Amino acid sequence: MTLKNGSRIWIEAVAPNTGEGNDRVPELKEDCVSDLPKDECLLRLAQGIKAKKDKFESYRSKGVVNPNDACIIAVSSCALNQFGSLLDYPCPAPISVLSGANKMVLSKNKPPCVSKRQMIPKSSGSPVDVCVFDDPSYDMISAVLYSSEDPLNAPPNPELSFQMFLNPRAIIPIPENFLNNITCWHSEKYGDGVEWRRL
Repeated sequence: MTLKNGSRIWIEAVAPNTGEGNDRVPELKEDCVSDLPKDECLLRLAQGIKAKKDKFESYRSKGVVNPNDACIIAVSSCALNQFGSLLDYPCPAPISVLSGANKMVLSKNKPPCVSKRQMIPKSSGSPVDVCVFDDPSYDMISAVLYSSEDPLNAPPNPELSFQMFLNPRAIIPIPENFLNNITCWHSEKYGDGVEWRRL
């Protein structure tokens, strides 16, 4: 998409699969009780987002994407063995990857909040960063567009499920007219932490 000032909006899309090895997303088990493999799913989303960020860096180095172009990573959890729609507690899944949102914390004298973690350890012990919007190398990423809808079971208007998570450090922000009809989230510093809100 080309804007009036000649700059462009680029979108790289990815629907991470279940992966391989000990950190893969397990098959959905029917007729039994099992834990939600949330960390395994978030690892796949984090790795998919990083792969697309690396792709944008490659495009920049080749002159395909210009410094004044906006870059959006579109990511879907639809290929994670039907777990995608279950990942949005206590907050939308992308916030767990972009800002490290973890578990709900209840305190006697404070309102409920969500704890933060910097990384998810893989079974090998190597960490995967889940605070990517804190990383200056992601400043070229203007936003992450997300959907958890499965194409086979999608609602009549699946685009209504899209959510846009704006990068507060983005060098090139998304133009406001591009955000029409999309649920958008932005973050602000709040005390010692970060607060994400819908626009």
